[in-house]
Amino acid sequence: MDTDTASRSPEETFQRRLSEARKAQGVSQRDLVARLAHIGHDMNQAAVTRIERGSRKVSVDEAFAIAVALDVAPLSLFLPIAGDEPVKLAPRREEAPAKARRWARGAVPLDPANFRTYFEEASGEVTVSAEGMTQEQQEELREEHEKRQRKLEQFGVSIKNEPEENGS
Repeated sequence: MDTDTASRSPEETFQRRLSEARKAQGVSQRDLVARLAHIGHDMNQAAVTRIERGSRKVSVDEAFAIAVALDVAPLSLFLPIAGDEPVKLAPRREEAPAKARRWARGAVPLDPANFRTYFEEASGEVTVSAEGMTQEQQEELREEHEKRQRKLEQFGVSIKNEPEENGS
């Protein structure tokens, strides 16, 4: 598969999804600019047009401000919300959209061999998936989780285990 043309990068997805999300809410570019100004982020309509056309890059701060102004999850602007076209996460790294979304939410590492360090960096507010892990890795993860749970209980913190959701 040609990784230069076969998939969209998060930046390209953002350009398309910004327009889609805005129009789905019946928000004009001018309305979006007003919403951004209301939350303290200055951007003009020409900038919004250039972003949507792909002739202007977006900073992380701008992307989050746009997500706030539209009240959409930032993830839904950077990664496809439907379809099965691969996502170009890096010039030489593509993933299926569902896996890319689970990775971005903190549910699975891209490489199951990295699960321990991946989950050490997770916020603790994520549902962990064992997708792609061997039985041995799953058992190690379970033991790590139980060890952390016991340690938290020593400090009077209890963890509510929620059932794993099916799908992505």
